[in-house]
Amino acid sequence: MSWAIVLGIFFLVLLYITFPKDLYHKEAGGLVVSCDCLGSDFWFGAKCIGIPISCTTEQLMQEESLCEEKTCEQVMDILSQRSNDYEGVEALMDKTSKGTDVILLIDASNSMDGEKLITAKQAAQRVVNELESGERIAVIAFSESAVLVHNFSADKRSLTEGITSLTISGGTKYLPALELAAELFVEQANNARQGMIFLSDGTPSDDPVAIVQETKTLLKKNISLFVINFGIQDEDSNIILKQMVSDEEGSTERWYRAFTDTQSIADAFFEAWEEITQVKVISLLPTFDFERVGTKGLGSIGVQARLIDVILTTDKEAGLLCDPQISVKMTATDISTNLTTTHELSSFYDEFSLSVGSLIPGTYELEAHAEYKTNHQQSCLFTGDATLGTMTIIEEQSACDRTTCEFVREILYDEQLAYEEEIFLPREIVSGRVAMLIDTSESMQPHLPAVVATANRLNRLLSSSDQRALIGFANEAKLHVPLTTNREKFEEGLNDLRGSGTTRLIPALKKVDLLFKEHWTQDVAVIITDGLPYDQGGNEAILEEVDKLVKKDVCIFVVGYGTQILRNKESDILFRQIAKHSIKEAGCGGYAFAPDQKELSRIVIEMFGQVIPAKGDVRVALNAPTEVVFPQRVLVDAHVVSTETSLRLPVMREDLCLPAPVVTLTLLAGQEVLYSYEENLQKDSFSKMLPTLMPGKYTLVVDATLPVEGCDFTATTSQELVIRGMRTTVTEWLIMMCIIVLVLAVLYSGLQVFRKL
Repeated sequence: MSWAIVLGIFFLVLLYITFPKDLYHKEAGGLVVSCDCLGSDFWFGAKCIGIPISCTTEQLMQEESLCEEKTCEQVMDILSQRSNDYEGVEALMDKTSKGTDVILLIDASNSMDGEKLITAKQAAQRVVNELESGERIAVIAFSESAVLVHNFSADKRSLTEGITSLTISGGTKYLPALELAAELFVEQANNARQGMIFLSDGTPSDDPVAIVQETKTLLKKNISLFVINFGIQDEDSNIILKQMVSDEEGSTERWYRAFTDTQSIADAFFEAWEEITQVKVISLLPTFDFERVGTKGLGSIGVQARLIDVILTTDKEAGLLCDPQISVKMTATDISTNLTTTHELSSFYDEFSLSVGSLIPGTYELEAHAEYKTNHQQSCLFTGDATLGTMTIIEEQSACDRTTCEFVREILYDEQLAYEEEIFLPREIVSGRVAMLIDTSESMQPHLPAVVATANRLNRLLSSSDQRALIGFANEAKLHVPLTTNREKFEEGLNDLRGSGTTRLIPALKKVDLLFKEHWTQDVAVIITDGLPYDQGGNEAILEEVDKLVKKDVCIFVVGYGTQILRNKESDILFRQIAKHSIKEAGCGGYAFAPDQKELSRIVIEMFGQVIPAKGDVRVALNAPTEVVFPQRVLVDAHVVSTETSLRLPVMREDLCLPAPVVTLTLLAGQEVLYSYEENLQKDSFSKMLPTLMPGKYTLVVDATLPVEGCDFTATTSQELVIRGMRTTVTEWLIMMCIIVLVLAVLYSGLQVFRKL
């Protein structure tokens, strides 16, 4: 029996030693227990065959962190290195290093008896509770005279005792409290940020002129003053309180508030406290100079933020400030309804902008507010405000209503060519000039939408340094858009074209001759018409004007559009003669017939030596490590590109009607989803830091969709990810061998015992 018990104990020990145990496991509160293995680890170092020893518990970072948190001192060092405005840096260092001194002046006259005094104490206590390092509070109670309840201190317990001890007595005089506050600031004399929060519910019995004069003296010393009226109905008293903070030259903060409810008093105290303690040194500069914008162009409304003369950026490589420490918000007040909405601005490097569609049509007063917190404790908080003026948002006719699969593919292709600048004019690769001559006669009226779309496509394709001009011709020729490199201006001119009259080509050719009066190496004229022109002098006169142009090396391309040309052979002969003459004299040119819009688009682009691809799907390029060692964190980078052109999406132009890709990152352990994140991609790359992962095998999946109705612009890519534990050492292997020998010995002894029994 005793041998059986011994064998049972040995068997249990054997099970404990050999059964796999976790080397790493999570506990509540983000704690992770990690151990060494007395034996052998396996399963990527996550399990132990043996005995886990030397276990430790640590807090692992689970939140995304794109940049290292910095203290005030570190920020100052960076500013000193990067800023050209050393005086500004010194002033900022002085503001942040000397801390904050605030005096609470609380009315303790007889009229404050009961709930009012309790409310005042609670409001003061809320401010005390917010005290951070470097911040100090003093408390003055006033009635017929002023009493120093507590001098400047950061001791929360002592301040609380002082506030609790407040009692009421007598009438109300403001002047003794203000004079005592002035004395306290003189005694403190440490160049800290200084402010006063003044609360009263009664009419003062002392001289109003002397009261206002004393506050003016304090404000001139850059001491902020916030006055709270606790239920005073007397108009004369209200006037005195308002005059105490009346606006004048100076940079100090001040305001006046009147309340009758008790809850608002505590909120007002806290608001005043925040305004005093924040360092308002961030300057916000508008990134726009217009007063009207369409709903699709809201993304161009934003600001750039600066601390002294250093730009605040979300780029972690910039080394100063980055998400999530910078917060920029914009408030928009609708002038017609007086309703105010607040919008978090999206960030892209050094610009913070509204999101497209964030405001409906209307006229708004825009203001911006920025905050930069140097750490989670907010011991150093920089802020800035700016009034951006009035903005009118207009309802615009959206060209995106015709966004089809084919149109999206066309844009992807065109933007790639424009980006690579491969659509240069058809000779030397240098900038040139293009005149588009569009027939606007009555017969072209039904074809104008298709012609305008094609002309605008060529407009998109041209290099940003190429000049383009628009000429519409019917009975007469009109220069709708002079030579310009501005794509948007040219598109506006196209949208103004209207059809009427008959076709006369010579006036349009004369306009081109004037446009290209000064000779360039690359001049091109593209004529799009639906039939024979009726010029005086006939085809011979037209060819004479053509001859003037081609002898100046102007390339002429003619596109005949619509089936009417097939019924009029004379027009076909004329257009071929124009193209032949251009090729002979200028070395380039051509003629093509396009029966419909699809052919028209293809022909115009192929004139410039390009071939339109058959499709334009998207794919995802994923960049992430395949193997890391615990507890190293994993950064996943990805971007979405057009399959045919390798153009990165989204295309950063609002006028293209091209939706931004929707990217979803999923982390799988087997079939279980551990983590999922979705982002509407606003820049050309996707970056996400995964939570700290335990050792094991995972799968990363990134899905991308270009949300175009009726189209299948989707892509998926996946990658295996292995998180390994610490490698097994030689010593651990030797220990494991000893354990195996011990196990074998126990088994052998057990067999011998059973044989004897």
